[in-house]
Amino acid sequence: MDDYQKTFDSWNNLAEDYEARFMNFKLYDDTYDFFLTLLKNGRRKVLEIGCGPGNITRYLMKKRPDLILTATDVSPKMIDRAKLNVPNVHFQVKDCRDLGSLNEVYDAVICGFTLPYLSLPDRKKFLYDCSRLITKNGILYISFVDAKLEKSVLTQDDKGNSMRFYYYNHQEVCKALEHVSFAVKKNFTIPFKGKDGSFEVHSVVVCEKD
Repeated sequence: MDDYQKTFDSWNNLAEDYEARFMNFKLYDDTYDFFLTLLKNGRRKVLEIGCGPGNITRYLMKKRPDLILTATDVSPKMIDRAKLNVPNVHFQVKDCRDLGSLNEVYDAVICGFTLPYLSLPDRKKFLYDCSRLITKNGILYISFVDAKLEKSVLTQDDKGNSMRFYYYNHQEVCKALEHVSFAVKKNFTIPFKGKDGSFEVHSVVVCEKD
């Protein structure tokens, strides 16, 4: 079994735990609010990638019930939870490495902490696919943990759930975004305390398609 499949299986196993921890999590609300301020002049068609149990989805729809929002996740159980939490959104099980199969074009794409589960080659393809899916002057929101790629490891919890987690350097990601025709509108740097008491730097980048 490859690392991706181990990670996908773990997300299925952890769907309810993740829901309990993050459905009402407030740490990133300011970043979502900024993302929404950029959706003006009738732009409301949004794709969310890696929606999990619908925590970001629900926040966006509460703030902007007029959004036409499609949300995807690779985990069927995450999608099941999301459908219960946000019934007025179209949800779809989809691997974010397969965005090339989508033919729609969106005013904005938002993906909260999807990059940390993509290898460097797949991350490059992912950003290219996002650029293809977004209209001119459309908005992209991404978040990740700012650290050296060399720190990336296969983690395992006490229940045997394994995940390959990738760290990415903030400046390098911004350069990669520029390479696929995005201009950074705002960066957020957010300290995050893990379960073990250690701190990480979470980066949120909101950018506009040239």
